[in-house]
Amino acid sequence: MGAYFMNEVRPIVAESVALPLLQDVDHRALVVDYNATTAHYPSDRTIIDLFHDQVMLSPDAEAIRFGDAMLTYRQLDERSNQMAAHLGSKGVGSGRIIVVFMEHSIEVVVAILGVLKAGAAYVPIDAATPKGRIATILKDISDGTGGQTPVAITQARLRSAIAPDLADI
Repeated sequence: MGAYFMNEVRPIVAESVALPLLQDVDHRALVVDYNATTAHYPSDRTIIDLFHDQVMLSPDAEAIRFGDAMLTYRQLDERSNQMAAHLGSKGVGSGRIIVVFMEHSIEVVVAILGVLKAGAAYVPIDAATPKGRIATILKDISDGTGGQTPVAITQARLRSAIAPDLADI
């Protein structure tokens, strides 16, 4: 009986490469349409402009969640405004590059929005990045900004991993 079954199945298995797993309609729905994530937005608006629009539209809606922590759009806006004001008080503004060296958290988003609101640019560096790679990135930033000492936003527990090479803010 087993030999009969194998004789019947063997041609099917041999031809299985040619058998489509999905019908064309299903393939389009699952592979093409589902992955169509392109979003168009006005090219004359910044990320901060679009974020502000969302804050005005739904200030009390959940904006971000990480683990058990959550911020509404209003809270995220307020915290990123505080970050931008702090950066501005330290002389950070247009043309400055800020390193965001943090572990994954809500604070990363607060920092990035704060940097952008201050008019600066940011370079994200994951906390797990090897020290040699961090040193190379910091040197590239310094070389690209005419020798300016890079400025970083980091978490207190990570400060020793990056502090000797940075300006203090």
